Amino acid sequence: MTPTPQAVFARLESWCRERDYQGWDPFDGLESRLFRATPLHRSALLRLVWLQLFKRSPVNARALAGVPRLDNPAALALFARGYGLTGDTAREGDLAGRLLAMRSTRWSGPGNGWGYPFDWQARAFAVAKDTPNAIATAYAVRALAEAEARAGIDATPAILDAARFVAGTLVRRRGDDLFLGYVPGSDAMVHNANLWSAYVLAEGVRHGGDPAWRGIALDAIAHSLSAQAADGSWLYGEAGHHRFIDSFHTGYNLEALDLCAGLLGGGWDGAIRRGKTFYEANFFTRDGQPKYYHDRLWPTDPTCTAQALITLLTVAPTNAARDLADRVLAWTIGRMWLPRAGHFAYQAHARWTNRIAYMRWTQAWMFLGLAVWLSQRENPAEPEGDC
Repeated sequence: MTPTPQAVFARLESWCRERDYQGWDPFDGLESRLFRATPLHRSALLRLVWLQLFKRSPVNARALAGVPRLDNPAALALFARGYGLTGDTAREGDLAGRLLAMRSTRWSGPGNGWGYPFDWQARAFAVAKDTPNAIATAYAVRALAEAEARAGIDATPAILDAARFVAGTLVRRRGDDLFLGYVPGSDAMVHNANLWSAYVLAEGVRHGGDPAWRGIALDAIAHSLSAQAADGSWLYGEAGHHRFIDSFHTGYNLEALDLCAGLLGGGWDGAIRRGKTFYEANFFTRDGQPKYYHDRLWPTDPTCTAQALITLLTVAPTNAARDLADRVLAWTIGRMWLPRAGHFAYQAHARWTNRIAYMRWTQAWMFLGLAVWLSQRENPAEPEGDC
């Protein structure tokens, strides 16, 4: 018998709490003590190969290679929000306090933010662990803003510091055009990082920060709106190897744009509507399987499910979107939930499943996605018309 979402949430919460929300990550391979003991770690190409090997392998060699289970601020932010949504404001406040203590200790630029607890090598850039980045910082700000309202913590100084980091470090200009970068020192343009950084600035303005941040946020949003295709889609980014369209980043864009509209009063309903129409039409099968990319069936990743629950149920929700969210969740529990283990598998492919348990990438996201689904069942938002 397939377990209910309520039972899955309770079991997953217990599994994550028993591990104090710490765990492995698809991108933590460079923390290997084995790899660091060799001269290979000095090569950017070999760092990228090593990282991708760990990310793609269905065999988890991290313990053997000396990769520790890490405390990730992005995971704590997702867990804190999930607890708040389901009414456990005591745990939300505890995790928010822990998050406040995890701001970067390596950063000496303007403001401060949050980074990942591992060195990170991408094709477009390399980032040392604990260096603040757009996404970890934005998710921390979102969690702290919500914990401030629900759990009574004082998050204003940290939120203002995060906005100073974005405005002072991530602004990129190309002629008269402006966007917000992903990491310090890189000019790579990625739409979800741009839009979530705009959210940080908008939240900073709401908390009494520099009014000029509003203009920067609006200019950054205009950049991503101009890049939205006529069918409502976005490429992941603007580099040659970023020209793909995937599920959860599309969802991230829609969620961030919706948040910014609420904070800045932007009139972006048409862009959100087009994006959501493309999202619903291209990233799910009729029986609810979430697709990673818009143009192929496999792989399937629970992170796609988690963001689908968030996007479908909170960004201009409709009755049809609610029904789709139910089907996506049921499919994911039926295929990706590992009841004996008490966690979700990482990815399903056509003929095999990667069952490695990743704390941030899979479990924290599904914890939040389930919390959104459960909270909507208790306090459903008024749906828009299905037209």
